[in-house]
Amino acid sequence: ESVYSLRETDSSCRVGQLIFDPNGEYAQDNPQDGKALHRVHETLNLPRDQEVETYGLFPVPWDPARKIMKLNFFGDPFPAQWDTSDGEAALEQLLAGREIIKEIMSQETARYTTAFRDIDIAVPASADRGGQVRYRRAILTYQTALAAAGLTPPVWQPSIRGVGNRSLFSDDIIQAMSSGNNSGSDYQIQYHQAATILEQAKQNRHAVTWDQLEVVFTALSRFIADGKSGYNDFERNYISRPGGSGESWADPRLRAILRIFESQNGPRTFQIAQEQHDPNTTSDFADAVVSDLRQGKLVIIDQSSEAMERNKAAAERVMWRVFRSQQALFNERLTKSDMPQGPTDGHILVYIEEAHNLLPRGNARDNLSTVWARAAKEGSKLNIGLVLATQAPSSIMPEILSETDNWILSYLNSENERRVIAGYFDFADFLEQIGKVSEQGFVRIKTLSQAYTVPVQLNKFWLGEVGTGTVAAGNGNQESQFLLRQ
Repeated sequence: ESVYSLRETDSSCRVGQLIFDPNGEYAQDNPQDGKALHRVHETLNLPRDQEVETYGLFPVPWDPARKIMKLNFFGDPFPAQWDTSDGEAALEQLLAGREIIKEIMSQETARYTTAFRDIDIAVPASADRGGQVRYRRAILTYQTALAAAGLTPPVWQPSIRGVGNRSLFSDDIIQAMSSGNNSGSDYQIQYHQAATILEQAKQNRHAVTWDQLEVVFTALSRFIADGKSGYNDFERNYISRPGGSGESWADPRLRAILRIFESQNGPRTFQIAQEQHDPNTTSDFADAVVSDLRQGKLVIIDQSSEAMERNKAAAERVMWRVFRSQQALFNERLTKSDMPQGPTDGHILVYIEEAHNLLPRGNARDNLSTVWARAAKEGSKLNIGLVLATQAPSSIMPEILSETDNWILSYLNSENERRVIAGYFDFADFLEQIGKVSEQGFVRIKTLSQAYTVPVQLNKFWLGEVGTGTVAAGNGNQESQFLLRQ
């Protein structure tokens, strides 16, 4: 509230502030806190739409202005003409949703699910005609897996159209799947059904339904793995055909994606992604968060309705977008020396409530490459500030704690936790007090601008009772306000 109120005396001092709210206590009014922090704009009698934005996974009746954090996991149809930039734009949400699905499937061990989970489906920087066909076929297979998992299909109709006006499935592969070439297989009827669907689609301007594609790719997955099918003969002829590239028809990427269809339970392993999917979403909410922060708004992400692992993945994704946006702004200012800049332009503060749930632990693998560690180490240069709140400082990476300049220490009843903070500044002198005095609001404050740690009594932050028009903003007495504003 102190940082927010800077705009009252200088309208150019608008600092974007982002709160990851695991319990919904900042995004929702509640009996404990009265009017929550999402009403901070009321302290200055300013309109909410210019000052505060809240985000959440589901709409709620008490916050009709809330932005919903969902993605269209299918993305948009891939452009008819190959262009890497246009392709990345069309599949931006698909690739973002892909990261969520990878997180959901992180504990999977079955080979047919891990092959699907770990394959790279990023848009290639360049591709010849055959590569374009293979990539489009892989993406269509992946999108069909989403539909098979129960994710609501997009409004656009799928198509087997490939490059130009040709099909993604040639006459040769359709012929190979026809029943006459698979008489020794127990699944020849399924292969014939898939071949019929593909042939009819070619006659229908390549149009097909998601249900039909599920039948096709389920059959194709089995067809490729079936030693009694006609696939091996087809593959030999395909590789040795005159003028061919010598590559397999089913490249490793397609094979890996197809494996999810080996079992009906395959797509079900990530069907919970439906909770974060909306086929009508037209933009990535992470971009909207960055845009709101750039305007100096307070952004609160309500994560109270989500599981911890999905909260962590969503927070990391948003934070990476913030970090890279600040990197781009920093580089832009380096190349444009005359670029106008106010005292707080481009400054962002990120508040991580219950930080031990989101930040990597000290013994985590590759923890220094995480966005949290990089923001802690490079944030000052990029005008990113991190505010961490936790009852377990031992759970936070020492490399992050060592980059922390401003501390507010309250009561800690654990000797192990007190032992951790004893290694920083002069906090060892306060350990007995920190372990014995549990009075609410009594803290020890050490700031970058002060040489010593100072005991301070803070008043409760209070905007007013729920259901009243009263706003009595404040975060403490005169002394504490001065210390916090420093």
